[in-house]
Amino acid sequence: MEQVNNELNTKEIGKRLVDLRTKKSEEMGRTLTKGEASKKIGLGVNTLGLYEHGEKIPDIKQLIKIRNYYKVSFDYLLGVSDELSPDLKAQAEKNKKAINDIKKILIDLQKQK
Repeated sequence: MEQVNNELNTKEIGKRLVDLRTKKSEEMGRTLTKGEASKKIGLGVNTLGLYEHGEKIPDIKQLIKIRNYYKVSFDYLLGVSDELSPDLKAQAEKNKKAINDIKKILIDLQKQK
């Protein structure tokens, strides 16, 4: 059973890598070849091909290189999240607002006593 999950994860990582290269191509206004991407990331073209085809999972050093080049989160690369990169500033603002809302509720409750 563990092997099936690994295969699914490997395929998902590969799909996401292809999607990222496609997205990068759109941003550049031209096709980003596997060779160009591998050179910019710092991987061999065959290695990137294995990753994109879901035949091999990148190790942590390779994941860092890929993350840095595409500017995405590890969670996205590994299929844990569908968010390309978490907006930490927006999340901090939401947390701050929630804390302030809780403070107001607590103040109101104390006034009612």
